[in-house]
Amino acid sequence: MTEQTGATNLGLLLDVYHLAVNGDDVATAISTHRDRIAHVQVADAPGRGAPGSGQLPLREWLTQLRTQGYGGWIALEFTSDAPDPLTWLATSDLPGLSATQPGGSSSNERDAR
Repeated sequence: MTEQTGATNLGLLLDVYHLAVNGDDVATAISTHRDRIAHVQVADAPGRGAPGSGQLPLREWLTQLRTQGYGGWIALEFTSDAPDPLTWLATSDLPGLSATQPGGSSSNERDAR
């Protein structure tokens, strides 16, 4: 699309949950479109749960994104009935998803940017 319009502010949203549950090859989507990925959304399946609660290879895909140069935001689009649905972040070791990121910024500090 950027080639057709000349716009430089267009990018793709990589929604790994929806790609996966629709049967698409997420790793191939990352490799094929890496230069166009502008934002990433994650949830686990089945059930659109918190990352790490299901069966999707999120670690593999998030590592692939990072090693292929993606350094942008990763949004969470999961559902939860927990009183504090983000407590798992304190112990998360998924690439790009932790309470404290490299450089020492907390998730709250990142959200304030």
